[in-house]
Amino acid sequence: MNNAPKKPELRRLRIKLFLFLVIMLIFISAFAGYLFKIELEKKPIIKQKLDSNEIDYIYDFYTDAPPNHRDMAFLGDDDAPIKFVAYLDIASGSSKFFILSILPLLKENYIDKGIIKFYAKQPITNDDLKKHTDKFIYYKSLLCIREIKKEVYFKFYFDLYYNQSIDDISYLLDKHGISAEGYEECMRDRDFEAAAIDISETENFGIIGINPKFYIGIDGTDFTAIEGIPKFNRFNRTIKDYEILIGR
Repeated sequence: MNNAPKKPELRRLRIKLFLFLVIMLIFISAFAGYLFKIELEKKPIIKQKLDSNEIDYIYDFYTDAPPNHRDMAFLGDDDAPIKFVAYLDIASGSSKFFILSILPLLKENYIDKGIIKFYAKQPITNDDLKKHTDKFIYYKSLLCIREIKKEVYFKFYFDLYYNQSIDDISYLLDKHGISAEGYEECMRDRDFEAAAIDISETENFGIIGINPKFYIGIDGTDFTAIEGIPKFNRFNRTIKDYEILIGR
């Protein structure tokens, strides 16, 4: 006895299957659109780039984009071929250890010799921005110093590490010849577009809590990510590998 579906029944099954697939596709598209809307709300810089049709930026951001260091202050020679980007939380003891114990070795062996440029970034999140946490205040303060008097940025930056507070900042402003009025105006009124980029970057790179993270590399090539505070030898080996890569 032949139990195969008759042609009309088979046709109805195919129609039902087709309708089911169409409904699922609509549902998935709607859900993906909802998730993308949430993503744009969390990452306003991506929305801005999407509106201006800067697709290359969006592609790089969600693949293997290097840390953003354009227009940032740095330690080292302008022509240094290797970039060293450090994500350090001023309130973190491990970050302070890096500044006091490892950075001097990097400076002696690589920065002063014109081999690496050193950049320091304060990671912040959307939550820091909304709640105006100490992390965001440090971040905002450093951006103001960079904007007002870029040449003293790192001296001010290291002083913040040693003092661990900006509650009474008048001493540091006076020490580095920075106008208190200009600083206060910047802290009060400045609309920091850079915050959107740095917040997105902090999230995209998975920089969580106060654990430091470092990126070492050359523009146009993959960066090596190092988490936590390894011994100097770990940094040393990575930098040596890039020196070999560029034929030094």
